[in-house]
Amino acid sequence: MAITLFFLAINREIVFFRIENRVISYYDKAWVNGLQIMPLLESNVKALENARSPNMRQYGKLIRNSNTGKDLEDYNACKTDEELAEMIRKDCISKGLTEVKEEDIKAKKEVNYIG
Repeated sequence: MAITLFFLAINREIVFFRIENRVISYYDKAWVNGLQIMPLLESNVKALENARSPNMRQYGKLIRNSNTGKDLEDYNACKTDEELAEMIRKDCISKGLTEVKEEDIKAKKEVNYIG
């Protein structure tokens, strides 16, 4: 069963991560169908890096960088989806995001719910 973590970003938009069978996907307003960030899916990253939009190229660069060094070591050290969820939770909170519960998101009409 997938684990979904919701966060309120600094710009007051909801972003979320879904973890299933050690695959981490990212979702937001722009990526409503999700974007696999770990493990590295080379075809997706190449498509982003070769996109016309500088923003898309930046996404590709961020995903590639997140699959190297300490981030990759941390990912490989996690053996379960629960451990990966805790890794994501710590990383997001350290970057200033606030974790929110799905029920709270649906209850607040001023926040656009994605999912």
